[in-house]
Amino acid sequence: MKTFGKFFIGAVFGFFIVYAFLDLEFGVTILEIAYELTWILGGVSLILLVLAMIGMLQIKRKASSSLEGEEEDVRDKWQYQKFSDVSLAGNSSMIFSIITLSIVLVTNQEILLAIFASILVMLTGASSFVMPYLLKVMYPERDLPEASDKDYTKKLLASSDEGERHVMLEGLYYTFNSTNLLLVGAMIILTVYSVSSEHSQLFAIFIIGLILITINMQYILKIRNK
Repeated sequence: MKTFGKFFIGAVFGFFIVYAFLDLEFGVTILEIAYELTWILGGVSLILLVLAMIGMLQIKRKASSSLEGEEEDVRDKWQYQKFSDVSLAGNSSMIFSIITLSIVLVTNQEILLAIFASILVMLTGASSFVMPYLLKVMYPERDLPEASDKDYTKKLLASSDEGERHVMLEGLYYTFNSTNLLLVGAMIILTVYSVSSEHSQLFAIFIIGLILITINMQYILKIRNK
């Protein structure tokens, strides 16, 4: 999965670099390849959704088996890694489906594509609500909160041991720093693209700037008031 993640990130950056080159050199805009992009991104979203659903079924089947000792430890490790893979596939699927629907709506494509993209968004969105249920299947002995609980995050942390909280904290801090770096990089790329192609991306740059300010304010205020 780590190799897949690196390949996936490289593919995304590669796509935008190639697209920028085509736009600058040959005048190929995203509007001209919108139909093809809809099917490609929609197909990727559907594949990831299927993989996530298969992973969920595998976890459920594995969790129902009665094991003891070393075999149980091996299963717990497998379940943890599989749950991470399923979460990544499900979240990526939802993002791709939203991008697909956005392209369809912005480019005024045929109604059937809009229906397909809308159904895909609903399916991928629904899959994200299954994840808390999946945790309950994996750890039936724990008093895990319901997904609808308004204090879900606090109760989930309270039900985790010190080692698990450390892993979550490390992952979240790394993600926070990466998000800042990637969003600043996106602003730079959009600025260069706007100047080079004369297609203004000021609105996107402004939105990214607001997101950066918001997440940094949330982080600082959260740790400052502790």
